[in-house]
Amino acid sequence: MKYYVPKDTQTVLTRYIEQCHNLRLILSGYLSEETVSNANVEGERNQKWRDKWLKETLKRLPNDKFSGLVEAEFNRWLEMTTGADQFPLVNITRMVVGLGSKGALEFGITLHHLTGLPFIPGSALKGLTRSYALLSLAEQEGVANAAEELKQFDAKLVQGRHDEEPAALYYRKAFGSQKEAGVCQFFDGVLMALNKESAIFELDVMTPHFVKYYSEKGKTAPHDADSPNPIPFVTVGAEHEWAFAIGLRHGNSDESAQKTRLQAKKWLRRALMEMGIGSKTSNGYGFFAPPPKS
Repeated sequence: MKYYVPKDTQTVLTRYIEQCHNLRLILSGYLSEETVSNANVEGERNQKWRDKWLKETLKRLPNDKFSGLVEAEFNRWLEMTTGADQFPLVNITRMVVGLGSKGALEFGITLHHLTGLPFIPGSALKGLTRSYALLSLAEQEGVANAAEELKQFDAKLVQGRHDEEPAALYYRKAFGSQKEAGVCQFFDGVLMALNKESAIFELDVMTPHFVKYYSEKGKTAPHDADSPNPIPFVTVGAEHEWAFAIGLRHGNSDESAQKTRLQAKKWLRRALMEMGIGSKTSNGYGFFAPPPKS
């Protein structure tokens, strides 16, 4: 296989690539020309290099290669979140965060730049929590579940026009506004324990049926004569235990801030269980549940 690297590096990669277990490094820097171009596999009918390469790569990444790394990253996370409100959940379905990010393989996945392990950015968790909280408050106040109505309701909450309702006050304090930062800090979600029965990385396939419609951004109307285009992508396997935490920004430790953090934690837990996170949640991806009692 030919890699997009200098000749000396090509020699080293050809000899040692199978010893690399950092999936982020592999996907971002060690892609072969055949894989990127998705050429046909010589001598194999209807077999593409990308499918073959992804399957072979994930086979080299069994859970036992990551158990020590997961433990080390989790211990580091515990140090970072000291004093924060921590809680565990299990992803009961496959999950993929960052699927829409651009890349040479037509799919993305959020992986740590050093360890190559999957994680959920705190910014994504904050956005999910805010969306869930807004929808919950809108339902409570009888606001229509439409984009414009929700936008106006959000503006009123941020302005403090519903502060007589405790949950609305917590919403404003938790997420802040352009004038004032929110009191809550959302930490990255990280793996804390792997399920031995489920692979950490699993291959899946999406099959857009209207290729020209999507590739030409709507210039060609979708029609049934268009050929489906199977695209393999990497997901995080189900049934692994994750750790989440919400802390308080420096200088916010009064009783009101503590209650705000507690409410934000409830919103986040419910959002992960009821709305899911990442891509393809409408297809059941990215949903969580409390870990089984041992």
